Amino acid sequence: MGVREQISKYPVLTIAFTVVTVGALAWSYQKNGISGKNNFGSFYAFYSDDDGKTWFTDKIRNLPAFDHNGKPAYRAQVFHVGSGAPYVGWLEEYDNSAKSQLAGMKGDDLAFVTAMSSFAPRVKRPGDTKWVSPGDRRYDEITTPKAPDGSSATPERVGPQ
Repeated sequence: MGVREQISKYPVLTIAFTVVTVGALAWSYQKNGISGKNNFGSFYAFYSDDDGKTWFTDKIRNLPAFDHNGKPAYRAQVFHVGSGAPYVGWLEEYDNSAKSQLAGMKGDDLAFVTAMSSFAPRVKRPGDTKWVSPGDRRYDEITTPKAPDGSSATPERVGPQ
């Protein structure tokens, strides 16, 4: 029996299968969009070129700091608390050694993200003037997300990672 005959013989099953398939594709697209990976296999991250006041999305292979409209752009780690507005918890940049090693890397974005995880970036909170290197006693304090109002609420990461 051909496909057309199956569709004609089982119209309710065909409709149910179509609804489930479309629902699964929509769920996958939404889930992958939130995780930072689009359907074409490219990973994205948030960046800011104004010290965390605003942010934009771009490909993860842009190693911070990079030039964005004539200003340095840094990776932005974005969070929210409950239904509150999102905010930048901290900014990241890589030193020249890490950037040169990662810049020449070939392969897909997943391999790139895996390699990137072996380099800890320098970090700072928006408004701070000094970058903190891994190993500094303040590093963990800066990279532990805090509620913007100082409460004990637990922030959740937003968007591309």
